[in-house]
Amino acid sequence: MSNKQENEVYYVLSYEEIGDSDILDGLWTATAEVRSVLSRREFQKKGWEKICASNAAFKNLDGSDYHLPDYDEIFGDDPDFRWLDNCFLAKDWDGNRLRTPSPQTYERIRFIDLFFQIAFPVTISSSYK
Repeated sequence: MSNKQENEVYYVLSYEEIGDSDILDGLWTATAEVRSVLSRREFQKKGWEKICASNAAFKNLDGSDYHLPDYDEIFGDDPDFRWLDNCFLAKDWDGNRLRTPSPQTYERIRFIDLFFQIAFPVTISSSYK
């Protein structure tokens, strides 16, 4: 049992939501906006700090607890978070989202969403959900 008082509850994106092109397009657009003012390392660092400093409970849509993977599970093979620019934010020649995320990157997408829910609940998170 945790001694941490839980003030808020944040729901992580489900696999179905991550696969929804409208939600993913909105999250992609929001991420590009934030990325324009934060380096990818700052994005990763600030996001992780905000999430870890939160006293919130994290839940799956069915109400079960979501256990945030540790830092190494999310970023271990990519400590500079190059995935953000090279994969997630990759664009085609027309400026459209290029790639569909693979299941191996779903936790990174959940990380981005949780960062936005905690740091920018009204201005960003509400724009794609």
